[in-house]
Amino acid sequence: WNLQFLLLCYDAGGGGWLIVKTRTEEYSYIGLQLLNRRLHESHEMKELIHSKMHMALAGIHGEVRVDGVFSKYSFPFEYVVLHDVSLESYGKFQIDTVFFTQYFAVVLESKNIGGKLSFKQNPSQLERENEEGKVDVFESPEVQIERNIFLLDEWLKQHGVTIPVFGV
Repeated sequence: WNLQFLLLCYDAGGGGWLIVKTRTEEYSYIGLQLLNRRLHESHEMKELIHSKMHMALAGIHGEVRVDGVFSKYSFPFEYVVLHDVSLESYGKFQIDTVFFTQYFAVVLESKNIGGKLSFKQNPSQLERENEEGKVDVFESPEVQIERNIFLLDEWLKQHGVTIPVFGV
């Protein structure tokens, strides 16, 4: 492996695969829960807090589903899975899941957004229309994955690792 700087626990596993970094607590969701408890039911921000809690919980569930793939299936080659990765290259960035082999890396970003979804261009964004007709706008997942591929590739190069980086 040329990735030993990343995989401090790898040799302890002794096998062909290892999930080295598991997902951490979702502190933003915990913070929203605590704020929600403190606010009076009639507070003007209560509806917004509920909406943000719902979105955060949906995101957590989406990431857990992706995690399940790696716990259920094995691959016929050595690999390492890192969850909830925060790095700094040309700025700080966060990746939901990275799948590493000695030959390539795959960045996985999970979304769990309900409603009618539309991918828009110029500017690139994702729009969601809920049952009541309310439209929410999100960063384009395409833009996010391309940015994270670029930043991870640059970070790896800065650390002497030259493998292709793909995204899903």
